[in-house]
Amino acid sequence: MYSIRLLPLSGSSSTELELPPDASIGEVLQRARASLGCDPKTRLQLLFEDRLLQMQETLATLGLPDPPFQVDLQLLQQPRLVERIDRQTSDFQRVDVGICGQREAGKTSFLSQYVDHRFYSDRFGNVMPTVRFANLRVEKEDSMVPVKLFLYDLPGSCAHWNAGEDPRMFQRQAAVIFVADLETLRLDEIQRLLDISAPKTFSERVLVGNKADAAAPGNSEEAEAFATAQGLTYFEASAKDHESVDVVLRHTLLAVMDKLELHLTPVGRNGADTPPERSRCEVLQRARASLGCDPKTRLQLLFEDRPLQMQETLATLGLPDPPVQVDLQLLHLQQPGLVERIDKQTSDFQRVDIGICGQRGSGKTSFLNQYVDNRFHAERVLSVIPVDFKITNLRVEKEDCMVPVKLVLWDLHGFHDTWNGVRATMFRRKSAIIFVLDLETMQLDEIQHLLDISASETVSKRVLVGNKADVAAPGNTEEAEAFATGKGLTYFEASAKDHESVEVVLRHTLLSVMDKLELDLTVFRSDRALAPDPPFQRSRCALQ
Repeated sequence: MYSIRLLPLSGSSSTELELPPDASIGEVLQRARASLGCDPKTRLQLLFEDRLLQMQETLATLGLPDPPFQVDLQLLQQPRLVERIDRQTSDFQRVDVGICGQREAGKTSFLSQYVDHRFYSDRFGNVMPTVRFANLRVEKEDSMVPVKLFLYDLPGSCAHWNAGEDPRMFQRQAAVIFVADLETLRLDEIQRLLDISAPKTFSERVLVGNKADAAAPGNSEEAEAFATAQGLTYFEASAKDHESVDVVLRHTLLAVMDKLELHLTPVGRNGADTPPERSRCEVLQRARASLGCDPKTRLQLLFEDRPLQMQETLATLGLPDPPVQVDLQLLHLQQPGLVERIDKQTSDFQRVDIGICGQRGSGKTSFLNQYVDNRFHAERVLSVIPVDFKITNLRVEKEDCMVPVKLVLWDLHGFHDTWNGVRATMFRRKSAIIFVLDLETMQLDEIQHLLDISASETVSKRVLVGNKADVAAPGNTEEAEAFATGKGLTYFEASAKDHESVEVVLRHTLLSVMDKLELDLTVFRSDRALAPDPPFQRSRCALQ
């Protein structure tokens, strides 16, 4: 048994656990959460030698001495993760939140600041409920759940529409946010809306004192006392200054998700969401340049033990007015860069070509199909043309920014009777080559032949994948790994059938290429901006 000592970054007292070598990091975190009695809204992560550990890793994979042995792991506690995404690409959870309140309290401006990060100074005269939505991924029980958040802009006490006559506006909402104006506070209007919504059971009810930047004396205290008496969670915010807007919606959403039984909606094909721009953290950019960090090292800043998000500014940290010295903790996290899938490119992009070739019948095409389509075809795919390709659209992290990438994966013919000649031209203009080997019926001479043919081409990365790891013959795994080491290839084992390590192989290969690549973006054609990329189908080869 390993003796695990968890060391909080705050320097508070450590916690010790006893676990076997085959225990996963997920099990360690479950034991830590139970032992520490953590708030469910707190996200726990473990660091070992400044490397962020993944949930599926085990203690045995950390390169530790044999037990009994004491292992020191750093424990990082942070709020649960809520990420914005461009659009939903898988089944999602729908969450409906209503926003209503005092007349002219800034409800619509509050909503617009959250969805669009914009403030409109013009007054909105809503005469009926409207709806906006945001696509998110929300952490729930150590997994990320796709969420489509629908925000209903419900009219307040408006002369054009009498809210008191139609309580049905609260019918679908899982939570409701009541917005009061701290400049001209009229709590009787909030009370009226509370009475109307009383028959409905909500997961969370929140009172927001908006216009905190222009609050009249005594109104903040009166609004907070009212919220306490009514059993509402109270926040102060300023839609104009974007103060606490995200905090309110984050709290409300997490409160709903804690009580929600997931009921996923199948993803549709309709509609296109406008991708929000990703913010770049100037502090981290300056720190990376000053320290000369390895590009593969991700930097993370902590302030009062809280990991800071890339889009936050120093002004949002609640610091005294400058000049003032701010102490931030800097973590060097040895974890791979971010790779995100997107539906289509909407701006200039970097093209990356990767060739996949290998032993006859090794499952090259199945390996490619699993990555692109997340599907495994049990029937053997018999290629009668030398080259085929598929395309996937991505955004890849490079030097603290996200680069649009069109990844072209070439399914290069192996050894087959119908096409006898393996040509060096197949490997031309490839940034990397993945050689696929069958661990069940291993034929290393075929891999050696392909290595000899491709030797004249300069590529950023060569990878050997031992496929069919689920049915590997005894000794083949060790022989394949020794072969890869002798040839200077990076070695992975995978199973296209079980989708095991397929993503890992392509992610490693792509990031290795991006590290060495000088960006040369392909101009996005605006005349195709409204047309989606063609569906992934077997394409005709351009090589004749």
